[in-house]
Amino acid sequence: MSAILISENTFTAKKKHLCDLCGQHIEVGEKYKRQFCVDGNAYAFKMHLVCEDIAKVYSKEYDSDGEGYDHNCFSHDVFENFEVVVGFKSDGLKYQEALKLFKQKWIEGKEVTNG
Repeated sequence: MSAILISENTFTAKKKHLCDLCGQHIEVGEKYKRQFCVDGNAYAFKMHLVCEDIAKVYSKEYDSDGEGYDHNCFSHDVFENFEVVVGFKSDGLKYQEALKLFKQKWIEGKEVTNG
């Protein structure tokens, strides 16, 4: 069953949360997106704003299967597109290191295109 989005809001974290896309902490004071969804069960899906932005670009290929875009899809896309976004191969990097570089370069690229 495909998840139904009930609500979506941006919050400032009052406590630590885990990002459901990258698996890293959303720190106190950091803005994040929370989606309230139902797929037979109700749940909240939390994510960094940069992770949401990355997912918007790469999740389109997953939309047709009805399974949605999750942590596994996200981490696959980070490594699949690492060289294009960062400028070198991710060979030998641990997920945490690769993710940090990927997010940094993604944000820098957005700043360049947004002026």
